[in-house]
Amino acid sequence: MIEVHCKVRTMLKLNNAMERMMKECKSSLAFKESEAETFINYSFAMCQLHLELTKHFGEEDEKLFSSLPKMHMLLHSCLLAGIINPRLAWCFRGGDLQKISRSLAGSCAKGLGLWGLE
Repeated sequence: MIEVHCKVRTMLKLNNAMERMMKECKSSLAFKESEAETFINYSFAMCQLHLELTKHFGEEDEKLFSSLPKMHMLLHSCLLAGIINPRLAWCFRGGDLQKISRSLAGSCAKGLGLWGLE
């Protein structure tokens, strides 16, 4: 169980580091190359931990972490950090980009019943 606690703590630390970087670069259109590389590494590490925690708690029938399509969008936004600040590309709940992304994902997954998008 201590391993799970360590994963949660590490994921939260990564999330905090990413938020700190976005605050430091909030007036920039894009991150510097070294910042973008660090940000991308943090985002992939955080998403990997999220997936591991989703699997762990899923096996225990606990919905504490869920596999979200938004994680996919997060990674795309982070991969472009050297071109556009992820803060400018992020979609917030109920925002226009979320509605567009949901429709696009739904059309790509038609007939698969993924994420309840049909």
